Amino acid sequence: LKNDICPKIPRRIEERDAYTGEEKATDHILEPPEVAMLLDCLKGNERWLQIARFMLLSGLRCGEALALNDADVGKDFIKVNKTLGATTLKIGPPKTPKSNRDVSITKELAVCIAEIRRYNAWIKAAYRIETPFFFFTKAGAYIRYYSFNKYLRETAEAHLGKSITTHWLRHTHASFLLAAGIPIDTISRRLGHESTEITQ
Repeated sequence: LKNDICPKIPRRIEERDAYTGEEKATDHILEPPEVAMLLDCLKGNERWLQIARFMLLSGLRCGEALALNDADVGKDFIKVNKTLGATTLKIGPPKTPKSNRDVSITKELAVCIAEIRRYNAWIKAAYRIETPFFFFTKAGAYIRYYSFNKYLRETAEAHLGKSITTHWLRHTHASFLLAAGIPIDTISRRLGHESTEITQ
C-alpha cells in the first residue's frame, strides 16, 4: 500500500449518549463475541437470523440482499444487479455502477445459502406459494427493509446494549476480511465501492 491506512480503520471510540449519559460505541462494527451473541438472540425468528447471517458472510447491502432472486444466487457467485427500495419496495438499480458485481461464495456462505434454500422449500410447500425471490414472506412477497432493521435494532439494544442498523453487518463483514489479511482492493470490489478510499 502506498499510504498507511491504519488511521482510517474504524476504531471503538466511546462517547456519551446525550439522554442517558451512558457510553456508546461509534465504530459501527461488531466484535466476534457480539456477532455470536446477536445471532444467538435472533434464533427466535428463523428468517431474520438467515438474513443477518447472509449479510455478515456476503457483505451485501440490505436492499441488495432483499432484492435477490433465487436465480441470482449461483454455486460460486451471487449476482448483484439490483436493489430493493427501502420505502418504495420497488426494484431499482444498485447504489452505484460498481455495485453491479459478482460476489464470490465462501464455504461458510455456501452452508448458509443451503440452509436458506431448505427453509424456502419448506415455506413454499407449507404455504403453497410460488415466488422467484431468495428472501420472501410467507405470502411470497418481498421482505420489508424496515421490518428487518427494526427487529435487528431492538434485539441488539436488548441484548448487546447498543442500537445497530443493517449496515453494521456490512461494516463487520469488511472488518473481518481486513483482519484476515484480505487486500483492501479485493474488499472494495466485493463491497461494490467506487474506490478503495470509501472502503478505507
